[in-house]
Amino acid sequence: MSTAKASIQNMLDTVPDDIQEEIEVLECLYKMMVLETSRKSVQCNGTLSTDEVRAHFNG
Repeated sequence: MSTAKASIQNMLDTVPDDIQEEIEVLECLYKMMVLETSRKSVQCNGTLSTDEVRAHFNG
């Protein structure tokens, strides 16, 4: 099984059983994938302090 397929299967196994609509399952999977991508980004690139974020947006 490919890594991507195995990853999605693992995520699908964590989707609550009480979800009734297919679109809700897809939304749940999408949110989990975005969260995982964000976690990996934080691990690789680190995070910014509140002051760094303020400085960035204040110019």
